Amino acid sequence: MPKVIVKYCRLEVQKSFLRLQTLTIMKIYLLVLWFIFCFLRKEYTYG
Repeated sequence: MPKVIVKYCRLEVQKSFLRLQTLTIMKIYLLVLWFIFCFLRKEYTYG
């Protein structure tokens, strides 16, 4: 019985960790997109 609980907890931790990783990747991705967008806009405005 305790083994099953440990297994389940480990699985939950892995799931939440994966979710956290995905969120972080998405945040970085959005930040990069926003940076590129601003850079291009600056280029168009002052270029």
